[in-house]
Amino acid sequence: MKIQVLYLLAVNLAVVGLVALAVYSWSRRRSPGNWRGMAAVALAAALWDVMAVVMATSSFEHARLALSAKYTMLGLSSVTTFLFIARHTGHWQRTRPLAAAAFLAIPVAGHLAAWQDGAGSLRDAVFSESYGLTYFVSLGYGPLYLLTTAFHYALIFVSLGFIAQYMRRGGAIARGQGTALFMTILIPAIANVLVLVDVVPRVFDIMPLAHGLSAAALFWGVFRHQMLDLAPVGRHALVDALQDAILIVDGRRWIVDVNQKLAGMAGTTADRLLGRPLDAVLDGPLGLALGAAAALPPGDDGATSATAPLALDGRLYDVRAVPVGATAARVLVLHDITERQRWEDEQSRLIGELQGALGDVKTLTGLLPICAGCKKIRDGQGAWHQLEVYIRDRTGAEFSHGMCPACSAQWYPDLDAHEPA
Repeated sequence: MKIQVLYLLAVNLAVVGLVALAVYSWSRRRSPGNWRGMAAVALAAALWDVMAVVMATSSFEHARLALSAKYTMLGLSSVTTFLFIARHTGHWQRTRPLAAAAFLAIPVAGHLAAWQDGAGSLRDAVFSESYGLTYFVSLGYGPLYLLTTAFHYALIFVSLGFIAQYMRRGGAIARGQGTALFMTILIPAIANVLVLVDVVPRVFDIMPLAHGLSAAALFWGVFRHQMLDLAPVGRHALVDALQDAILIVDGRRWIVDVNQKLAGMAGTTADRLLGRPLDAVLDGPLGLALGAAAALPPGDDGATSATAPLALDGRLYDVRAVPVGATAARVLVLHDITERQRWEDEQSRLIGELQGALGDVKTLTGLLPICAGCKKIRDGQGAWHQLEVYIRDRTGAEFSHGMCPACSAQWYPDLDAHEPA
């Protein structure tokens, strides 16, 4: 197969991937997250690649027009990518019309002027043909070329700074998403530099292939790291700071977020758990407890459900599942109840001892028939018992005998009244 055929097939595959990403993102535009921004990034790159194919398959007469269109798509792609990253990393949440107009003034002016030879970015384009493909041999640059080029490369470096800060502030989920965003920017930038310095033959424009790899990186970020389905980094940092172990699964029971506490309990890192099925990466008592909690229906109040406590590494955890709205997603929370359980066990022990002591205490109640003379007490069978014998047999109390001062004086009048009996 001819090399130009392989090249065009690869470019077409890249275009198909970008269009698929744009369609998928646009279909989710009403969902939380900047799906419209991702659709714009994919569509701009796809249009750039289409113009590259058009130029490569055009006659010299029409190649200049396709080249101008390609440079216009370059500007659109650069700006949409920057806005997408700025919004995703929390640096530009709302685009006001006046700010957007000022921001886009340089690229719009430069790339619209590129349609007139010598008026803006491009002039004196000379085309040739090789391998059946049209390409430009030499290209002069107009007065706005340096300005627009510096602007676009500034967007690249600022975007990389946004991503680096995003990854530094966030946890594992931010690192995974940041890696995908880095690849989205760096691959086309490196390809563009290789083209400018003539490392690769100009007849084969590798930018469309670079865009295809960028689309793959974005798909990887979306499906592996749930790029647009999660809350901002600040929330993730808060979750990581909690003492409770937390894991979030979607309706398919795939892990979409996990904090460092739970990753440590699992003996791994959060990066190894994200974007993978719960049942495939966690086993043993921890995996069974989390799987059981994820499968539980919401409680009667629609808020939470819980399984039996989990004993793990000498600690005891309360395992609870919290539904995420009306979806099948669950937030699984493991709360350490070891100290509370020890306190409850101690309380139960003390209560048991008290109840046992109370059980040993015997009391006499009711009406006791007692002799007015000798003070004997009659039992239920009619037998008469000495007072102390009756009480001893029924309460367990023991008696010691002595005499009070009055009895001592009556029975032993000769003893000193002050001498103890």
